[in-house]
Amino acid sequence: PNIVGGLSLGFNSYHNDSPAWPNNAVFPYKELWVFSSCRMALNLAHIGVSARVSGSAISRTTFREKRTGRETRVDNGSFDLNLAAGDYTITYGDRVRRMVFVNGQNYQLALDPRRSIEMELTAATPAGELVKIAARLTGAGLHALELRVFNATVEKKQLKLDLGTGEKLALEWALKITDREKPWILVVIPDGRMTDRRELFGTARKLPQVS
Repeated sequence: PNIVGGLSLGFNSYHNDSPAWPNNAVFPYKELWVFSSCRMALNLAHIGVSARVSGSAISRTTFREKRTGRETRVDNGSFDLNLAAGDYTITYGDRVRRMVFVNGQNYQLALDPRRSIEMELTAATPAGELVKIAARLTGAGLHALELRVFNATVEKKQLKLDLGTGEKLALEWALKITDREKPWILVVIPDGRMTDRRELFGTARKLPQVS
């Protein structure tokens, strides 16, 4: 039968390319690819489940959702929360960080003001095959950064730094694009924590729009 969201694998046609979709089931144009319907069902299932946020905090911590202003507070120690999806400001000790929580996802956080790190990445306009990346970091303590790239190379993929008791640091990396016809991707992972990663995407040149 016809399934909403299903995609047929082929179409026969009548005069002037009008599609042939008769009542009798005839291969191949009555065969359906239901992947799109399954993906939609999976997304709907995720929407119905809150974000799971767990971890540890060494001081009183507040999660505040930007749109609704709703606040959730936890004391020091381990915590395990169900939070509605949204853009959150997390205040712990004298540190503040922003995170976007998505329904149906799990997040593991280590909220320690003495060993915190926040990153902001920006990309400059490409110059040929090179793209300069500026990173602004704030936080405290010792940290190790891992850089992962797609369709690009970078001189150093591992970096160690010390933010002291609370400092700001500016770094710059140069990405060499491998194929200018494809997008490039940069992922920076602090201290091996995937939850705290930052991602940046771009192209080496302006790609034509597909109409």
